[in-house]
Amino acid sequence: SIPSLKKAYIVTYDLKGRVVVAPHSALHHKVCKVLGKKLVSQGKTQLAFHDGKHILSTEKMDGEKINVGDSVVITIPQGTIEKVIPLTPGATVYLLQGKHLGDIGILQAIQGKLVTYTKEGKEGYTQKGKSLETKREYLFALPADHEIVLARSSSAKKEIGGGSHG
Repeated sequence: SIPSLKKAYIVTYDLKGRVVVAPHSALHHKVCKVLGKKLVSQGKTQLAFHDGKHILSTEKMDGEKINVGDSVVITIPQGTIEKVIPLTPGATVYLLQGKHLGDIGILQAIQGKLVTYTKEGKEGYTQKGKSLETKREYLFALPADHEIVLARSSSAKKEIGGGSHG
């Protein structure tokens, strides 16, 4: 985000694995994937996120337990947890690694370290509804109304570097 301009952007991948920058309306919120957690003093839990940040939490948000692999919406700059997005069947997921980098889908099943998800896309997308399998660690749970999901149908995206990436 660029606070002085009151603008925020999100850097993602398109379906071909190219880096894309899109406007992001949530200047004071960020979605973070929980990569680790450990118990610290006074009954607090330290959560470690994908971006290197750590916060102390009571570990429950509205009675909902936070697990490794789940995502949370945090407020910026306060760093408080506003919402938990569990990595469970029915969750909207974004793939950050692997052969299907940049895919968005709906999580169908978790079998140990592997998951099955159904690809999402705008109407007419040839692979919409296709069921695929990938590693659980590649997934990032998102709110269904998140900018990445909505940006797929937006013309406001800008590819970095342009052209093909050989």
